[in-house]
Amino acid sequence: MPNERIGWIIDQRCAELIERHPLIDELFVADTLAWRRRPVALETLGAVRRFGEGLRSFNATVGLDFQGLFKSALALLLANAPRRIGFEAAGLKEAASSMFLTEQVEVGPGEHVIRKNLRLVERLGVPPPASWSFPLPLTSTHHTWVDGACREAHREFAILNLSAGWKAKQPSPEVIASASHHLRRTHGLLSVVPCPTHERELFDRILAKHEIDARSIPCSLLEFAALAARAKLYVGGDTGLTHIAIAQRTPVVALYGPTYAWRNGPFDPSDLIMQIPTTDPGYYSRRRRSAGYLNVLPDQVCNAIDLRLRRTRLNAPANLVSYQRQ
Repeated sequence: MPNERIGWIIDQRCAELIERHPLIDELFVADTLAWRRRPVALETLGAVRRFGEGLRSFNATVGLDFQGLFKSALALLLANAPRRIGFEAAGLKEAASSMFLTEQVEVGPGEHVIRKNLRLVERLGVPPPASWSFPLPLTSTHHTWVDGACREAHREFAILNLSAGWKAKQPSPEVIASASHHLRRTHGLLSVVPCPTHERELFDRILAKHEIDARSIPCSLLEFAALAARAKLYVGGDTGLTHIAIAQRTPVVALYGPTYAWRNGPFDPSDLIMQIPTTDPGYYSRRRRSAGYLNVLPDQVCNAIDLRLRRTRLNAPANLVSYQRQ
């Protein structure tokens, strides 16, 4: 559909990923975190009003709700899009969002989220692509930044991600420490840990406390994308950085517990997925105060690292493996 204008609604925290993207004609940024903090403040009400006015001025003829949330479907209503296409009830994260949709698309059970999202695009008569690619608006500045940030690694490094949306999606610091020593001792790779610029001191304290053989690298999302493109390996849980690494075709060891890799994990058959079950139905909880780290052992992660790096050398696919911690 080369003659159509494409607008994209995105949260402020992720806007950097597609700002100035050549495939996007107009970006609509919603600072939902700030709005939730002060929902009735005059400043918030004014920002929401301007956001809605911007959407309506785009004069959209169709809207696609990839999120399946109340707020995402409501945004399409605010845009006055006469066609608002989303998923059938079984595919919605929040069933109430269906009240704002004019069309709902059936989705198959067990579909990867990318394939699921493409079903909405197919409703417009656009056939799915033969392969998936994720061009990001990286510039020479981002690549130059990587040269400086990783000079010590001599372009041979692995990325270890300490962070996740909630604790049960994170490998423990002890697991990361074991992986860092294993990477240097067995594979000669320096380990780097990405972090927000304002949290570098906190991350450095964690690295020191747990004797993690790695250096912190403060970076933005696009800087991380450039970093991932150079990395020999990425190890992390189900987080945004993991998805960026996957998009950059970085060799990945993905650790999944409370969420499912079949839905949003790596799709490169050479990547190694650890789907880690638990016999405690409340263990993998976003809100449970006593929830611990991702239930995986250091030796399991080190073995997975060995296998994924071996697959890189042999260019052979790996299989999904599940672990049950005793």
